Amino acid sequence: MTNQVSNNTESSSVTVTTGHRHSRSVSTSNSSSSSAYHHGFPFFFSSRPSSSAMQLVFFAHEDTSESTRAALVQTATQLGYTTVDVPSLEQASSQRAATVVLLSLGDKMGRTVLSAQDQLAPVLEPIKRIVKNSKKQTFVVVHGAGVTQDPFARMGLTNCGANMVTDNLEALREALSQVAQGAAQVCTMPPLVCSYCGLCFDKAEALVNHVPLYHVNDNDRRDTCGICNDNVRQKSWPRHIHSHKHNDMPRKHGDARKKHHHVQKEDMPFASFALVLIRRPSDGKFLLVQEFSNEGYWMPGGHVDQGETLQQGGIREALEEVGVHVTLTGILSLEYMPLPTYLRITAVFLAEMTDPSEPNKTLPDFESVGSAWVSLEELKVLNKMNLLRGKEPLKWATYLTEGKPVGSMEILPDFGYLYTDVDDDDDDDD
Repeated sequence: MTNQVSNNTESSSVTVTTGHRHSRSVSTSNSSSSSAYHHGFPFFFSSRPSSSAMQLVFFAHEDTSESTRAALVQTATQLGYTTVDVPSLEQASSQRAATVVLLSLGDKMGRTVLSAQDQLAPVLEPIKRIVKNSKKQTFVVVHGAGVTQDPFARMGLTNCGANMVTDNLEALREALSQVAQGAAQVCTMPPLVCSYCGLCFDKAEALVNHVPLYHVNDNDRRDTCGICNDNVRQKSWPRHIHSHKHNDMPRKHGDARKKHHHVQKEDMPFASFALVLIRRPSDGKFLLVQEFSNEGYWMPGGHVDQGETLQQGGIREALEEVGVHVTLTGILSLEYMPLPTYLRITAVFLAEMTDPSEPNKTLPDFESVGSAWVSLEELKVLNKMNLLRGKEPLKWATYLTEGKPVGSMEILPDFGYLYTDVDDDDDDDD
């Protein structure tokens, strides 16, 4: 497999060929090529003209409007991509030197379970071939309103290897910009190697930005971090890489899980969590987050940060994971759980979008793959197909749809205003 990327010189670019340690070696045609091993990946280097270093292969389904075609091509061109327009998905899957493959499916494809299964079948196999041929080094984008808001279509496309499913031109522009920035930082020697696709980067920042954009939905893997040389345990690779963005190394495995008889009451850790069920009044649908590492759909939510109230934590999590500003309208549950090793409190809020016209998130990052509006009927099907991370979305959507009581926000006062004027240096004397 070859993938062409810029090496920041005026005359040439670098072609990196990767494969598994036990795969057949691929020779290069350039006599000056060299090879090296790093983290189990064999690398082969050669020089090629830089004209194809930023190549975007574009396919548009017949349902794609002319205005959408023009807008997509213009966006790519403005960012410096050389656009190659192909007439079929087969030709799109055979372009091995592409930095990006952009598939526009129009606005009609998807929308229902049946149409998603029937119409997407011819699309999934070419995506698999693109991913296989490029060793996950080509960024694959599927564009279209129907597939973006269809939770089954989204899941099918991303599970086959699509990096991004979107109907938002600005989100697409941001993704293509990040891909271009990353391509400019790929280097010839492998000091920092992506454990998923084998691309080499000369700066830690480039690797940190690359992993969530390209591999947020990939299954986690055990490997050695090229930035700090730590042996990263299973299911923590994305979090570990993300920690470098803030120079905040994660705790060693086991630090937070002490034996029950060693945990004293006064030393028992306390954790707060906030979940948000976002409902759209116009059609009663719920906005779910598509979790990373192929974990399925869930409600936006997570750990409340130090200094935040439960309300503030829920609002922040909604913005990070589904990309919208919300107004909390009620309390569905307030749970206190005295677990053996720590104390936990979880608030479940009901919310609506502050601005109903605000687009939901489709740009993949460390927080999530994206998001989708889902009906109660679709939630039931997702649950039967084991496509939910947990039962909470179906539980609370059913609860709400059945007209059961919702607590007033006045039950839980927001004391965040008390800390707005507090000086961090004014600690208690004790």
